[in-house]
This record gives sequence, C-alpha cells and structure tokens, in this order.
Amino acid sequence: MPCKIMKKLFIFRKQLTANSVVTDSQGLNLDFLAIPADNLANISARQGAIILSFKDGNDFSDSGLSNSSSTTLRFCNVTITVVEGKEYSVVQALWNRAYKTADATIVFDNTSDTFFNDNVLRIESIVRSESPAFASSSDIPVGGDID
Repeated sequence: MPCKIMKKLFIFRKQLTANSVVTDSQGLNLDFLAIPADNLANISARQGAIILSFKDGNDFSDSGLSNSSSTTLRFCNVTITVVEGKEYSVVQALWNRAYKTADATIVFDNTSDTFFNDNVLRIESIVRSESPAFASSSDIPVGGDID
C-alpha cells in the first residue's frame, strides 16, 4: 500500500503557552497555532510585515446546539515582522516553501528564533476572530442607503 503524503502544516509559536487567554476587539490572541497550509486564504503586506490570513480556522456550527441554522466561522490572521523592503521576497519564499518543496512543516518560532527564512524577524501577533455567517441568502442585506 503506498504511503499517503501528509499535508503541509504551518506552525506558529509566538511565546511559551500561557495559562491566560487575552481577548480584545480584534479577537482572541493566541500564543500557538498549527494550521494546514491549504487553509491559507491570502497574504498581504505593510511596511516591515506580512499578514497571513487563514480560512476555516476551527470553524464550527452551532445549529446542533439550538434550533438556529446560523454558523459562526473562525478565521486567523498571523502578522509576521520582516526586514523592511523584503516583504515581497519573503512572500515569494513562503509560497515556494509551501507549494514547491517536500517539507512537511513551515515553522515560525519566536521562542527558539527559528524561522523558515532569514528575512523573517518575529511573529507579531496571532489573532483568531469570529464572524457570524449568514444563515440563508434572505439574510444578506441588499440595497439601502449608504451614509
């Protein structure tokens, strides 16, 4: 029987895992996240940082808990500090590592200063947010005045 190839995994370790959870207006701030590379939805950048946005970060449906058919989706944004002016090259290297190499993991670890690329400096934040999804197309607002 042939060996099944394991999917690639992003591993982010901002700091040693704490006993407390910090939630603010942006969402839940995490110390650690491991998520399949297939969940990477997009990559954006600002000066000195790249932002990785992951879809389906522990999505769940509450429909089994009540009579509601609504769903809440969790998504994660990981902000990585990089050498200024190297944002584009880090994104290219990340893409090549994620989709063109046989490596099973892509590691970002502040605690051991281990990163997949020399232009990566540290993990700035790992934020999981919740977004209520619409239960049906009739729930989607259409038209109306824009202030």
